[in-house]
Amino acid sequence: MPSFNFEAKESSKEEECAAICKLRGVDAASAPIALQLKAIDEEYHHLVGSGQSGKADHVQGLFLWKSKQASQVMLLSIQAVIMILVLLIACCKS
Repeated sequence: MPSFNFEAKESSKEEECAAICKLRGVDAASAPIALQLKAIDEEYHHLVGSGQSGKADHVQGLFLWKSKQASQVMLLSIQAVIMILVLLIACCKS
């Protein structure tokens, strides 16, 4: 079971990502993850361009975290599709 501290950190990262998306005109609650990542990337480049390297590093970390989250969601989706295909094939054979 994840610890409360881990869950709090994850929630904080999600809130930061949502705030960055909002700054960039993206509604994180309804936007696809690709659009959220684009907004976070835009913020990263803005910070780099304005000489705020410390903040840019932090935003880059958020981008990597969100990318990993997206990869996990995609993997679960692929696994679900495979399971459905296996079930369909099994049903067609019987």
